Formats: sequence, structure tokens, C-alpha cells
Amino acid sequence: MSFRSLMVLFAASIALLANSSGNAQPTDSQARGTKLIVFVHGIHNSGGAKPADAWARTPGGPNWPSILAKDPVFSGVFKVYIHQYKTDRYNDNFDIGSLSLEMIQSIKFNNDISKFSDIYIIAHSMGGVISRQAMIDDRILRFKTKALFLFATPMNGSRLAAIGRATGLGRIQTMQLGQSRDDPDAIFNRIKREWFQKVITIPSYCAYETEKTKVWWRFTDKIVPRDSVEPLCSHDVRPVRGSHTEIVQPIGEIGNGISFEAHNLLKEWFQSMLPEFKEAAAADEANSRIVIANCNGNFAYRGPYGRAHTEISRVLHARGIHNTRYSTPLSQVWIDNNSLAEIYKASEPTHVVIHFSCFENQGDNNARKRANRDASFFGFLRSFSNSKTRFVVYSRAFDRPGGCAYFNDAMKRVGLREAYAGRISLVGYGKDEIPGDGGQGDAQLLWALDASAEGRPNLPRECFAFRS
Repeated sequence: MSFRSLMVLFAASIALLANSSGNAQPTDSQARGTKLIVFVHGIHNSGGAKPADAWARTPGGPNWPSILAKDPVFSGVFKVYIHQYKTDRYNDNFDIGSLSLEMIQSIKFNNDISKFSDIYIIAHSMGGVISRQAMIDDRILRFKTKALFLFATPMNGSRLAAIGRATGLGRIQTMQLGQSRDDPDAIFNRIKREWFQKVITIPSYCAYETEKTKVWWRFTDKIVPRDSVEPLCSHDVRPVRGSHTEIVQPIGEIGNGISFEAHNLLKEWFQSMLPEFKEAAAADEANSRIVIANCNGNFAYRGPYGRAHTEISRVLHARGIHNTRYSTPLSQVWIDNNSLAEIYKASEPTHVVIHFSCFENQGDNNARKRANRDASFFGFLRSFSNSKTRFVVYSRAFDRPGGCAYFNDAMKRVGLREAYAGRISLVGYGKDEIPGDGGQGDAQLLWALDASAEGRPNLPRECFAFRS
């Protein structure tokens, strides 16, 4: 080992010991399981005195590590550990290579990794770059790590960091992430080169942000777009609704159901890897019988209804309805029964909550989009025609004259009216309403799902045809 490497390792160890009380952050499940999950935060977001706050929308609020540790699918199997490192905008910090050595020592110092058969790493933003470097730098950690779950990790650099580099405003970590993609010595290009040279085959599951972040004044941008996330991702690259930091931070209070898209995606990834996890997930599915459809491809859902599924779940939890979960992101086109696994695998749900325009995304004009929406939506319902699942369909269209009549006539036209008599509730949101704002639409939604809800909201007369 070179003198420089020894000095970097020494400095990292001193920093680790000096901050060991802050770094050592096991959750309530610290004594359980033979599998270790390590959380690694991103740049400029260490969480301060409470490392878990890096994974929370507000200080002291719900945070992802605690949610994961309390989730019955994970608890008893995994120990959860939060790795914290120094990163801020104005002070001197270690570079990514040194942060890798610090991460390795942090995991080994605060966890007896000889006791763990498997290690899984959940990393956000620059934390994913550091994690990949750590896999290159340490053979033991590389051998034990069974998967990387990377959220908005800039493996092609960051445009925003490049601006900081060009203006001289960035510190060392920003400068590294802002290096040119064409520079063969850029940190992310060197990591990619060494990853292949060492023939590292650790599965890498990746997610990217869908919304822009307000950086200063009126300037907004996606800090890490999909094309920067994709390099070295071996298994999956998926969108997660929200801006750069929001995608790893839950919103609102969390009940027994988890209203947090990234967490549900993580569970889906684990299900694809571990047979025993599928069994636990099936049990969780059996206890979460209200499915909120994730209409990821629909423009209106991403725009004015941007956080519809999260807000609907929050409203239900506030009412005491916790047996909810999300579907996987639905296909843009529904084809017969092939996509049922996107809704459930083992336990048919009691209710599905879905936006009427969930599939309105195919076609070069509005008429074509609506035609394709109808074909997919009623094909979706046809897949459940012989089941007992009930549907709550929400739309602004149902608050307008003729909106419910159009739906009712279409159900008759496609031959589904009898099969769905008493099984569909149509919920209309007003022009200025969105799910979760406490308006009339939310009242209708609660009435449709909660028999104990008091009162019956005023509904357009034509919408009663499919009311239970």
C-alpha cells in the first residue's frame, strides 16, 4: 500500500473514531438477523446530529431506515445500519476515494461483519458512487454484498455539479461529480473502468427522479436524470415519483401500510432476488387488501395528480384504514390477463383504487389517447370480471356533466355492466381538487372504501349506477 493510501486510511479512521457515536446508528432491529442493510446518504445531506434525518422529509419525521426496520417483511431478518459521513457545501471534506475507505471502516468498525452472511446497500445520490468505489476497494465487503439499490446515483456525473465546477462554487465532492463525461479520468469513468476490470457482478438495481428540484431563484432541473443513473445498472432502472431528495424521504405519518413509493419498489426488488422474501411478501400482500394503482406512465397522473397514490394512502391512514399497498407501476398498455401480477401475486385484493385515465398515454392526439385509454382500462376491468374485487375509480371527468354517463355507457357497450353491478364506485374530483386536499373528492373516496364513514357526500345522480 502506498504512503498516500496509508495516510488516507489513517485520516478516515481518525474521522470515524471521532464520529463513531454519530455513525453507529443501528435501528430497533440491531440484534436480529444474519443479513445487514446499510443506508448511505447523498451529498450535502448527512442528517446532522441525527443520521436518520437524511432519510426524512422533516427533522425528526418519518424516516426510511425506521420504516424498513419496522416493516414485518424485513424485521427479524435484517439488521439496519445507517452510515454517515461528512459532506457540506462550505467546509473541506474528503474526496470520494477517501469516503470509500471511511465507509468500509465504518461498516466494519460498527458491525462485526463476520456475523453477516449477506450485506445489502441502499444508497442515494453520491452515496451510490461511494458505495461502488467501496466495492472496488475492499474484497471482503465486495464478497459479502449481494445487491446494491441505488437511488438517483450519478454514474455519468451531474449537470448541476458541472455548473458548480464551472463557476468555482463547488467543493471537492461537487467538483468530482461535475467532471466531464468525456474525461477518461473523471471519478465515475474510472469507477466504471475498474468495475469491469475486476469483473464485479454484484446485482445493481437503480431508480431515478421524475421531477425537477428548485436550485435557486427560478432555476429548476433534474439533478440526476435517467441517462446518468443507468451506467452499471445490471437488473432494473425504474422511475420514482418526486424530486432528487424527496424520492428517498417518506411523506406524512406512516401507519401499518407504507405510503412510500421507494420502499415498495425495494420490496419488489427483494422479491425478485430471494425466494424466502417472496413468502414474506405474500403474507404482507394478504394483509394489505386495498391496492392503489400506480399509474406511472400517465401524464395527468404525473402532473396535476402527481402524488395521488401517496396522498390517497395518507387520507386512508388518517381515517384508520391501514390495510393498503401499491401496485407495481402499471404497464402503459393493458394486455388481457398478462399484467395481473402488477396488481397481486397470491391474494386477490378486496378493492382497487385507480385513476380513470391511468392508461391515457398512447396516441398522437387526444381522441386517439382516449380511445387507447378506454381499450386498456376496460381490458383491465375484464381481467377481474370473474373476481370479487371491488373498484373505486376516480377522475375529474366524473365531476363534469356527462362524465359518469360516458363511463356507464362504455361499460354496457363492452359487456361488463352486469359483471360489475354493485362493484364499482365512481369518485369525482373537482376542477381545483387533487387527492389529499381534504375536499369533496376525498370525502367520496372515503365513503367508497370505508363503510363506517359518516354521511354520504353529494354525488352526481348519474354516478349512482355503479354504487354499492
